[in-house]
Amino acid sequence: MPKRETNTAEYKKARAELLAHNPPCHWCGKAAATELDHLVEQAIGGSIADGYVAACKSCNSQRGQAFQAKRAAATKQRREQAVLLHEKEK
Repeated sequence: MPKRETNTAEYKKARAELLAHNPPCHWCGKAAATELDHLVEQAIGGSIADGYVAACKSCNSQRGQAFQAKRAAATKQRREQAVLLHEKEK
């Protein structure tokens, strides 16, 4: 898994600039944004350079959970296909 970049000077600067004027959440448009949300998940190599938006904690967490669930489902499907392929080869 790629190293998290939330502790870098680039991340801190981008977050400060993004949240400086108390923007609303990009996703729900209702709650106050308190976080920088990567448009391309860090787990698949996304970085500040790939883009980011202001997000509330709730929306950012929901997006993260949805990504992890989708990733887990894809892993499970690959494993099941590998088992079926192995069984056919017997």
